[in-house]
Amino acid sequence: MTAANLNTLTGGGATALHSHAGTGGAFAGFTKVVGHNVIIGNPVYLYNDTGTTKAKKAEAITNPVVAGIVYEDKSTGDPTQIITSGETPALTDAAWVASTPPVQATDLGKDVYLSTSAGLLTLTPPTANGETVLRLGIVSAGGTGASKIIVMVGESTLIVV
Repeated sequence: MTAANLNTLTGGGATALHSHAGTGGAFAGFTKVVGHNVIIGNPVYLYNDTGTTKAKKAEAITNPVVAGIVYEDKSTGDPTQIITSGETPALTDAAWVASTPPVQATDLGKDVYLSTSAGLLTLTPPTANGETVLRLGIVSAGGTGASKIIVMVGESTLIVV
């Protein structure tokens, strides 16, 4: 490696030596067709649709298993990237339950959970009997329409009261 290559590599720009994927940070994931319209930030689970594995919006009551977080807005039947670890692109407030947005800089480092509303995120874990608490990651950026999370899907806990 030359001094010029080192500067290029560590300079943060997209070059032949180094590039950042998309508008979020680096991430690991996979691609699946979606079973209905999704937006950036929707937590999804996988299901079998007559022999084809597809992704569908998850929620903390009847579908509390999350395969990852949607990377891009897509329509029913379109393939989409699903983040399993790493940082999301900027999320609109529509990705959060109505009581949560806007996520602010003061929320940095807070846990992000699967909501009881299909496909939505929340900073408040579910608490009712029969709901599942599933941590999806932490807030890495705040601001109206510009929040980001670092995806780290954890293990779920069923609430029994």
